[in-house]
Amino acid sequence: MLLKSGSLMLTGTIACVIVSGNVGVVRAAGIELREQSADGLANAYAGVAAKAYNATTVFYNPAGMAFLQGNQIASTNTYIMPKSSFSGTVTGAGLSGTPQGGPSGQFAPTAPVGAMYAVWDYSANLKFGLAANTPFGLRTSYPDQWIGRYQALHSNITNFTFSPSVAYRINEQLSVGVGWQIGYFNAVLSQAINLPGLGLGRYDAHQSLSGNAVGFGGDIGFLYELDPATRVGLNYRSQIKYNLHGWSDVSAPTSLAALSTTFQSSGMNVSIKMPDMVTLSAYHEIDPRWAVMASVEWTNWSVLKELNIQFNNGRANTVIPENWHNSWAFSVGATYTADDRAKFHIGFAYDQSAISSANLTARLPDANRCAITGGYSYRLTEKLQAIFAYGHLFFDHSNISAQGTSAAGLLLGGYDTSANIVSIGLSMKL
Repeated sequence: MLLKSGSLMLTGTIACVIVSGNVGVVRAAGIELREQSADGLANAYAGVAAKAYNATTVFYNPAGMAFLQGNQIASTNTYIMPKSSFSGTVTGAGLSGTPQGGPSGQFAPTAPVGAMYAVWDYSANLKFGLAANTPFGLRTSYPDQWIGRYQALHSNITNFTFSPSVAYRINEQLSVGVGWQIGYFNAVLSQAINLPGLGLGRYDAHQSLSGNAVGFGGDIGFLYELDPATRVGLNYRSQIKYNLHGWSDVSAPTSLAALSTTFQSSGMNVSIKMPDMVTLSAYHEIDPRWAVMASVEWTNWSVLKELNIQFNNGRANTVIPENWHNSWAFSVGATYTADDRAKFHIGFAYDQSAISSANLTARLPDANRCAITGGYSYRLTEKLQAIFAYGHLFFDHSNISAQGTSAAGLLLGGYDTSANIVSIGLSMKL
């Protein structure tokens, strides 16, 4: 019966991976999704590149596979439940006063994130692994009549990666792991178009940009065991460049489409890079009951300087400045082993925003944040373990002063955001 429950959990995770990726404003810095395992969340992702608890190490540090015994699989289902609101105004949008429309409402919906892992114990020193993840994602969805609709309405970014990997234990202390990433990236961005002075009353045109691409990258990790109770892990994950091809769909009166290519639908192309990142982690067992851990992560978000959208119908390129900057994340955690079946986990994290207030946009109202997390893991059988984790995120208040085109106006105001995250994971030895 327990094995049947594990199979049902795995089936649910497959569905979760398929529908995940469109995640609201609650992420790590930028659009990174750190929610790749329940045991990671339980410790606020402290020690993830050094713990090597189970098959989830394939994502955080493939070198950790060398420390696992036997064939293993793992799955995680996570639900991110944000609460975010905007208050402010829009001025100078080619109208006399603030454009018609209401407040932002709850524009960041609840979203699932799923992940699956497998490790094949080929020999005592050689292991192979597979991982399916959603490392980046975004979803914000404003009401059609909100006052900032000329800058953003709906934003959906979905990123899946499939990662085969291999780990080799060089000696009793040191292991190395290498992974290859095959990524799929899809983006859909929409906004209203203000039509001031054209005799169309309060009519808005609408534009939706959609595109997708496949990209390739890799990662390499090292895990060093200083003594039987202490491990240090280092992992580097490379950039992935996606050359998106898609469509710009414009909904506007036919008379306007005849006047300008701006109001004509067209094929389009744009390139975007997902950043490289470095994670350094440490794990130490103080005694048979207590273990402590910590992590530092650096993310090269400065690769995202601008988006240069090229249209196929002769329309001039649209260049959207981003000017993101590199970010750091810090976390500490502890685990208490109550008995041979049950463990309690706790963690604290601080995560820097990758976007300064000068570059903040309605599509991604990012901010510095702190997280307090906890969890409970229980060994159901000799081969099957379940873990439940919860986290609460506290975001700094973020101010926005975003200037669009003269017809889009200046968006002035602030965002207040918090979130609850719950996760359940299963790991199984085969």
